[in-house]
Amino acid sequence: MNANVVKKLNTAMNTAMKDPALQKGITDRGEEPGGGTPEELNKLTRDCYKLWGEVVKANDIRAE
Repeated sequence: MNANVVKKLNTAMNTAMKDPALQKGITDRGEEPGGGTPEELNKLTRDCYKLWGEVVKANDIRAE
């Protein structure tokens, strides 16, 4: 993806995440509001993919 597009989207997302109403909506669903850099999102995504991949394999979970 174009670096300028990523930068603009990241800036917009971090700005939105500062909105109290949005933060409340997220926490009301039991989630934790975040924000950060594209690199942090990439790491989080990869870590979650690895974690849940291991859970799927360990429990022999298959799509039906």
